Parts: sequence; structure tokens; C-alpha cells
Amino acid sequence: MEEKEFQEGDDLWDIIQHIHKTTSKMNYESTHFVLGSKFSGKTSLILRFLDRDESPVPSIALEYTYGRRTIADSVTRQICHIWELAGGAAKNYLDMVVVPLGSGPLKTMSVILVLDLSQPSLLWAVWETAVKELKTVLSERAKDCTPEEIETIKSRITGAYGPEHPDKQLLSPLLTKFVIFGGKYDLFKELPIEQRTVICKTLRFLSHIHGATLQFFTTKSEGLCSRARSLLSHLAFDAPSKPNKTLAVDPNKPLLVPMAADTLAQIGAPTFPEDYSQKGVATPKTPLELWKKSFCAYFPQESVELDLGLSPSVDPKYSEPKIDTLKAKKDAELQKIIRERKPVKLLRYSDT
Repeated sequence: MEEKEFQEGDDLWDIIQHIHKTTSKMNYESTHFVLGSKFSGKTSLILRFLDRDESPVPSIALEYTYGRRTIADSVTRQICHIWELAGGAAKNYLDMVVVPLGSGPLKTMSVILVLDLSQPSLLWAVWETAVKELKTVLSERAKDCTPEEIETIKSRITGAYGPEHPDKQLLSPLLTKFVIFGGKYDLFKELPIEQRTVICKTLRFLSHIHGATLQFFTTKSEGLCSRARSLLSHLAFDAPSKPNKTLAVDPNKPLLVPMAADTLAQIGAPTFPEDYSQKGVATPKTPLELWKKSFCAYFPQESVELDLGLSPSVDPKYSEPKIDTLKAKKDAELQKIIRERKPVKLLRYSDT
């Protein structure tokens, strides 16, 4: 902190302004974007992290909350902005990805993708659709970054993998910190071992090449919830400063694979069902296409688009003129933000 000596008789307002200016520089803010499969435990994960004793309710569109932390014996205050996107990976929801990804610096941002392990027939579809949109928006964000900011991001990634990592030429990491949570582990562990093995290997591959940490959890296990909360606390507040680096890849147990801890050699090659025929199937051109072909051979994918039917918000039976007018105004504001891809300014401690 900048030091300055004050003398008796100095203007009190000058002193207050100086203290506010110097202490605000010591505040730390981060942004975290949670998205993924419907009913996979996204809201429960956030509530556990924030230590809120509330029953989770279905999320609506894009929701915002925050957590804060004051370090003991310090003027440093920390706040984490948390955005949650509902709707799985349906296109009309993913259009809103630009809002949270435009609300803070990339170097202090993390993306948290939650996948429902109990529904493998949607797993690849949700992952693929979400990651494609994330990469598109982050690529646009990168154009507004300074060379110094880009260098900081690249240094974090190369520092994690190191110069000797055997797979460094094959990696395509996100520009933000990236975590993939496999939710509903309590249901997943009841699947046949062959299916669990395929899912585990595939998620390890996807996490590895995209620079993500992979972790399984369920709200039915306090141990797994505690482990998930510790990881989120590290992302949000850098506490603990050193996250759990244990590598757990046994498909009979909940996976824990920190970023850069895996290798393609350890993961192994993708497999196919014994009765699978490749006749008339195009030859994969990339490792990603090969893994997709393998996974979908075991688990044909369903559409991630929602059958919304007639929404109560437009159903004449539930008409509320004042509310409908306000909603229309907010919808228009949101669409303008999405079209223009403008950053969203949040309340900062330095603004208060």
C-alpha cells in the first residue's frame, strides 16, 4: 500500500480519500460463469460454495449472485461475481454467454461447466455445444485485451503444463480458467463398469486438451461437496493458495484430475463396442473427432434444444400488463447487450 504521513491539522476529507484510494487497490475481484446440463446440480454447487442453507430452485435464464471475503488482520477485501446460465445448452440460452464473459478481466475469470454424469446420452452434446459457444465469445473478448493481458494468460497456461509436457502441441485451452464438474456421481456409480470407463476416459480427454480441471461430485456426499467447495474457493479467492493436486482416475471412484496432471498416454486410446461397424462412416480427421465417434457409438446423443412449449410469460391466461411491460423492456436491454457484445459493468468496491 502507498504510505503517506499525515500531520495534525491535515484536512480530514483528504485523509479519507487517500485511505479509500489506497485500500481499494488492495481489493480483489473475480468472475465465475457456471453453465451446463439441466438439473445437474449447478445451483446446489453454488449454494454449497457460498455456504447458504437454502433449497435450490430451478434457475431462470441468466442469474447473478456474489460471494465476498475479508482477510483477517488486513484491509484486503475479496469479491467473486457468480453467473449461472439455465437451460442446458439450448441455443436461446447460450446466446446470453456473452454477458458473463464480458463482465470482468479474463485473467481473473473462470468457466465452470457442470455435466450430468447420469445422462450420457446428452453429455457430449451439451459439452460440444457449450464449449463451441464459449470459444467463440472468448475469441472476441481476446481482441479487446492488451498484449500484456494476453501474455499473462499464456504464461498461466504454459506455466501449468511446463515446457516438457508431451502433449503441449495438441492442447487447445480456453483463455480462462476452466473446470469441468461431473454432477450426480451418486447415480453415475450405479452404471455398468464398461459405461463408466468410457465416460471417464472421454471426460479426461476433453478436460485435458482444453486445459480444464476435472472433478466429480454429488450433493449426497459431504466429502465430495467439500472437495468441490475447496476448488471453487481457490478459483474465487486463491484460498487455499495451492489446490488439491491429487490425481484420481479409477472409474470405480470419483475422478479428480487437476489441470495439466494427465497425459494422452495415461488416458489411452478410445474404444468401440464389439458390435460396432464402421462401414459407411467417415474417417475421423482429428483426435477430437475420433473420441466423439467412440463416445457416440456407446451413447447416441439426443438434441440439447428445449421443447419450451408456450411459456407462461407469453400465455394470455397469465397476462400482467405492468410486469409484462417491464419484462419486455428488460428483454430488449438484454438483446442489445448480446448484439453489441458490450461488457457488463458490475458494482465494484471502489465505486462505493
